Amino acid sequence: MLFASRHLRPDLTGTDFIEALKATNEELLEASRNDISGMDSAYAGWMLEQFNTLADPNLVRVLFPVPRRSSINDISLQRIYLALSLHNLCSSIIKSSSPAPYLMATNLQLLSSLKSSSPIEPPKLLKLSRKYSSRSTHPRLWLARLDIERQYGTAEDGAIAWNEARRSCRNDDSEAVWLWGLQRASLRQHEVGIYEIAQGKTLVNVNQELLLELLQQPFSSSNRIHENILLSALSTLYSQDPDLNSRRDLVNRLLGKYLPPPTILAHSFSLESSRPDASAALLESIFREWKDAPGQGNTHGEAYFTWSGWWLRSGQPQKALAVMGGLLQQLHGDRKAAAEMRWRKILDGDEDIGDDETTFEEEGNDSGAAIDAEADEPMSGATSLYGHESEEDVLIVS
Repeated sequence: MLFASRHLRPDLTGTDFIEALKATNEELLEASRNDISGMDSAYAGWMLEQFNTLADPNLVRVLFPVPRRSSINDISLQRIYLALSLHNLCSSIIKSSSPAPYLMATNLQLLSSLKSSSPIEPPKLLKLSRKYSSRSTHPRLWLARLDIERQYGTAEDGAIAWNEARRSCRNDDSEAVWLWGLQRASLRQHEVGIYEIAQGKTLVNVNQELLLELLQQPFSSSNRIHENILLSALSTLYSQDPDLNSRRDLVNRLLGKYLPPPTILAHSFSLESSRPDASAALLESIFREWKDAPGQGNTHGEAYFTWSGWWLRSGQPQKALAVMGGLLQQLHGDRKAAAEMRWRKILDGDEDIGDDETTFEEEGNDSGAAIDAEADEPMSGATSLYGHESEEDVLIVS
């Protein structure tokens, strides 16, 4: 790292270390009048490393030449000094036109990690984090703000901050901002829920709105951010025990607003099929999309095996056989033989559905469209993707 290595040699201790750190900060502050991108992240990384590893008794003696009475140990005193050094630098840099999101994020991280020994009290730290992030679109800085809101703010503060973070961070690096909220049980139940429920919404309503918001984000098509966040969002929604109407509405919205890849459809099927009140009609809607979904690594056969496996576990082997018949009609030669062998293993109890990653691609059809005519016919007595008919008389898609 240019600035740190210029002044801060590994052998420096005590007064020499302090003077070198001051010189580094002054040089970085001067550079911030133009552009410190790159230097920002490098120096932040160096400072974080020093915070975690520095053990210099000479430094403490220089900082506190007079004997002191304190319960704070030497390591904590060194960390307080480093955190204040970075804090003073950030206080000066924020007045310049050059953004320094890594330095500011690390500043917040160090101050909050000091807990009760932090020289900045929680209310001031909250205010500081909001000031830093107010004009930023950088995910790293917003994540530091969100963690401080989680530690010291109210449930309503956390909900508002996450909403602001999602609106501010709209590039391909913002996946972590979305996942920060979706992966935290406390956020699902409180930081999102309480604030929104106060406005008359349920948790399921809130998360369905988040899902629709996600689908409108301008992430690049080459980035898997949609897929990763959708996987988490679906798990979050199902963890809140939604009723059938809510789950049906979720699937309709998902399939209607977005072209899900096979991984999303497989995950949706798994979530629904694992419920004791799983809906055969809803599973069939997912299966219909899954078996025809284009995408890298899609296995039409896996959708058939999974759907037939659910019928087996449900005690309806004839329906399972009918589903598998639809797959076997599409295969020939070695592919058909491999599918038949796997199916026999499943029937004999030698293999659990989903353990085998054998693929059975359609022959002579690269478009991803269905080639079994029966599967594309409307189902009599069953729920279509957007229908709401009775689930009791479900026919088999072959």
